[in-house]
Amino acid sequence: MKKKILFCIYHLRDHDFFLKLVKKINQNKYNICLLYFIKIPKYIAFCDQINFYEYLEPKIINNLKIKNNLIFHEKISTNSKDEIKLKKKFIFYYQAITKIITKFNINIVIQELGGFICHLSIFEASKKNKIKHIFIEPSFITKHCYFLINSIKINEGLFVNTKKKSNKLKKNYLKKLIKDQYIAINNKDMHLKKKNMINLIFSYYTIKVFFKKIKQLILQEKTEFNNLTIHLLDFCIRIKNQFINFFYKFENYSTAKKFIYFPLHVPKDLALTLRAPKCLNQISLLRKILKNSKEKIIFKEHPLIFAKYNYFLIKNFFYNSNFFENHFSTNQILKNCKFIITINSKAGLEALALNYPVMCLSSNYYCGKGLAKYCKNNQEFLKFCKNIKKNIPQKKYVNMLLFKLSRQAGFFDLYNNDAKSIVKCAKTINYVLNKC
Repeated sequence: MKKKILFCIYHLRDHDFFLKLVKKINQNKYNICLLYFIKIPKYIAFCDQINFYEYLEPKIINNLKIKNNLIFHEKISTNSKDEIKLKKKFIFYYQAITKIITKFNINIVIQELGGFICHLSIFEASKKNKIKHIFIEPSFITKHCYFLINSIKINEGLFVNTKKKSNKLKKNYLKKLIKDQYIAINNKDMHLKKKNMINLIFSYYTIKVFFKKIKQLILQEKTEFNNLTIHLLDFCIRIKNQFINFFYKFENYSTAKKFIYFPLHVPKDLALTLRAPKCLNQISLLRKILKNSKEKIIFKEHPLIFAKYNYFLIKNFFYNSNFFENHFSTNQILKNCKFIITINSKAGLEALALNYPVMCLSSNYYCGKGLAKYCKNNQEFLKFCKNIKKNIPQKKYVNMLLFKLSRQAGFFDLYNNDAKSIVKCAKTINYVLNKC
């Protein structure tokens, strides 16, 4: 009997990509369903197409107890203070997805990793109904993804590569990492690679998305992410910060010595809200950890999502601090630093691979023996500073970690519709489905 596979479609780009992908999936073994959180673009003969909103009930049938962590990302991202309303939404969505997976006899649900109620209600409903759920998450290797089976933890990803291929991926990653300008950017985020906010605002992609959202508002099309007001407010704040930071004097990269490096996490990112919620206010947490320390700390924003901060304000919070311009790669910065402090960013993994000490403000997948050190308070920070040589990562354990992560990283260039890429992505997804 064929298995029923459900792909979740949140944006038009999802539809365009997954439509091409499912045509390459083994039709003899699987039947495909596409679950839309947007207006269904066109009829597809070989797929069941489902409008999610048609299954929403106007009343609560299943009075679930919703934990705060399941609504936390949406609460923070939408600046919502009404937890009761968010919990009701979660229950409504949970009820709807339960109906859908029951009616269509779904065996496996697949969606890109996200922290919103739509993502997590599907995840929870899948677990409750004992069907396989797969989160797709971009990995540390460009154009490769993890496939998290019934989990949100990176270290529980499915092994998709042979040992031989994994060793090759690991070696190629290390070779690329040594190059000064290595910055891992996946195809799905290429539209964000701009020099400044003016370039971003007037880019073709931004203008196209803006008018699409205007159209959705005028036509009152139901969609999950028609958050135009939030995006406009975010852009206004970032433009203001861009202007203020124009007058900021950055640290001279060529003369910077013996500093601690802290790559700022993107505010409200699920790496914080979903995986390290206690670290959401990273500046406040870092101040507590450093606590009157005179160590020099240098920050850098994410190379893609920039102008989120007023650099002057952050500089004033610390005794001795500064910023690098955000185009510098981890490898360039680490050459002259003492060690790196992070929460769970890929920069921490890159530092381990390059043999630099890493201190984490949250326990994550690269903390452990011979790897990064989880730091809970100021005393542990001081101890780390005094014993930096003892905290240099051990090559044996780093190689073991990179090998394991490489085994989990299958080729899957999200939203790249190039024909050759689709064929390779289909090969990976067929393998993943076969393992489920």
